[in-house]
Amino acid sequence: MRTRLHNSKRSILHDLVMAAREEYLKSTTSKVTVHIADRYGSWVKAVTKNRRALNTLILPEGIKEKLISDAREFLASEEWYTWAGVPHRRGYLLYGEPGTGKSSTIHALASELGLEIYYVQLSSQGMDDHCLGRLIADTPSRCILLLEDIDCAFATRDEDEDEEPEVDMFGNPVPSPYTPMRTDVTLSGLLNVLDSVTSEEGRITFATTNHIEKLDPALIRAGRMDVKIEYKLATRSQISKTFLRFFEHRFVPVNGTNVPSIIVVKDDDDSSSSDDETLPPPTDEEIQALAESFGERIPEGTFALAQVQGYLLTKKLDARKAVADAEGWVTEQLEEKKRIQELKDKRKQKKKERMERAKEMRLAMEREAKEKEEKGEKEMEGEDEKAENADEPADIVASDAEPKDEEVVTEDERIDECYMYEPEERSQSPILISPPESA
Repeated sequence: MRTRLHNSKRSILHDLVMAAREEYLKSTTSKVTVHIADRYGSWVKAVTKNRRALNTLILPEGIKEKLISDAREFLASEEWYTWAGVPHRRGYLLYGEPGTGKSSTIHALASELGLEIYYVQLSSQGMDDHCLGRLIADTPSRCILLLEDIDCAFATRDEDEDEEPEVDMFGNPVPSPYTPMRTDVTLSGLLNVLDSVTSEEGRITFATTNHIEKLDPALIRAGRMDVKIEYKLATRSQISKTFLRFFEHRFVPVNGTNVPSIIVVKDDDDSSSSDDETLPPPTDEEIQALAESFGERIPEGTFALAQVQGYLLTKKLDARKAVADAEGWVTEQLEEKKRIQELKDKRKQKKKERMERAKEMRLAMEREAKEKEEKGEKEMEGEDEKAENADEPADIVASDAEPKDEEVVTEDERIDECYMYEPEERSQSPILISPPESA
């Protein structure tokens, strides 16, 4: 949209800009704006998400308060950073098991602080150091820069450091079908955009990873990632609080209205009652007791909080049934986890067998090549011996006798010998040479 203003008063343009800003802030008051980057280094798409209240974020005790307090203090300390000569930037690294609430934490924090999120996917196709630098340079001062799954940009997700890379019979590495796409962003390029002189002041950087051990120490040092928080599997307290969060407002939509009742669905083979039966909702005391019982039935440190929420979503209309079926769900999940682990072990065993077969074939080929080489050397030696025998004279006979001493010939004997073998023609007709006549 292009606007033309035919007036010499700057106040009119100022009022127009301020009015547009106020309308934008009103439209985003109940929303969180997320900017998404393309592979050419430009922010081309923005999506809006509903704000998430901080009290809906269920984390271990103290983590939520620590994050919000530290972020607010950072945003309010711009003058102090300038006075101290310290770059006004803050980095947070959230690491741990998947599904433990890392992304939800960033969403809730952005909602609480009123900041927009600029999301960069380092592993996207076409992303390189140049594109990343352009993206970071175009971010505003007060925003959240989000780098999710930063470990996937430089290492494979399921890579086992103890395993040898698979090779074929010729010793060449075999590409794995499970290897995710690698990025063109280098580690040095990422480090430069995080704390270079071109980095924007006042920006909050959040990075998430499931494997902090795969990250380079230079990436997670203080100054780049100032605050590191580990996210673990759900504790008993988190499980109980999640249950309370689902069932503290016990409203079930019936005929378009919110009726405080719980619908219990009976089994098909239960002929003693009708298919549906409406029961009065449990009291607050019963909900509290059900939450404690639910926390006891789910083993602590075994499931991610996202898994627990996924189960409760299937039982969101019946708190009692959610507790009654919890143990069966746990058994199913553990069996499924076991089957997945068996499939992984089977895949590793097949990979090991392929590597052993390739190794055996490679060794057999090396042995065969070595035997051919030795055979060729022997044939060459035989040909050389035949050639040497063919060059020797036939009248030479080897003897074990001692060599005779050489005769010493004097000068006079040599002269006599020369006269002795003088041709007869020279002795019969001597040549007379007359001296030249004098003038």
